[in-house]
Amino acid sequence: MQMMKMNKNVESTLIQIKNTLDNLIVQGVVLYTIPCDYRRDKKKNIEQITWKNHMSGREVSSKAFTSVNQYLRILSTNAYHALLIDYSIVRCSFIFQRNKILSQHLLWWPCPVRIDRELEEEFGLVRSIQLLLDTNASQYLRMRTPIRLDFDVSNNTPTHPRAHLHMQHYDNRINTMGPICFNRFMRFILENYYPNLIIDYKQWNNLNFQYDDKHKNVEYVNKTQIII
Repeated sequence: MQMMKMNKNVESTLIQIKNTLDNLIVQGVVLYTIPCDYRRDKKKNIEQITWKNHMSGREVSSKAFTSVNQYLRILSTNAYHALLIDYSIVRCSFIFQRNKILSQHLLWWPCPVRIDRELEEEFGLVRSIQLLLDTNASQYLRMRTPIRLDFDVSNNTPTHPRAHLHMQHYDNRINTMGPICFNRFMRFILENYYPNLIIDYKQWNNLNFQYDDKHKNVEYVNKTQIII
């Protein structure tokens, strides 16, 4: 029986994610990584790159976006790809069908507190964050919104651009024009939210994705656009 070959877009994206996170470990930006999870639906000819330990529930729902409990749930279940030097979380998901992308999800969840190293050593990362939030939050609290970029080729309406960015509010969607690769997302995060870091991007490549351009004449209610 002949084995099905992995989609080239899937293979290239998997390689890009691993190479970039390895590179950021060397540059001192990433502390810890978890390999991608790869899934295939042979009947639909769909391939997915995602994170391990998928969990359901109110705390990880889209309406819990910006909730500290969502950050803690993702962190405590290891449902992410990378932990950055400030204990912020990065995770992503891509779904491809043949040579075209169907959807993507790219998330940066900033750590809501400045970590106390002594507490972390004594109680562990998750418990130390909970203690800081319960006691001296005003001293350690860091007010930063998560950033989530989504793409869904099948959902393009006046109030829901198929490619959009969420920040500040779960129902906020800013048009981002089209899907982007993992490297473009990471560079956007690092250049805009870590301006004091000096990062070498020379080894980074960008990937371009094709998709079915249906409903391209939709006029969005929110006229704001961000090009990433």
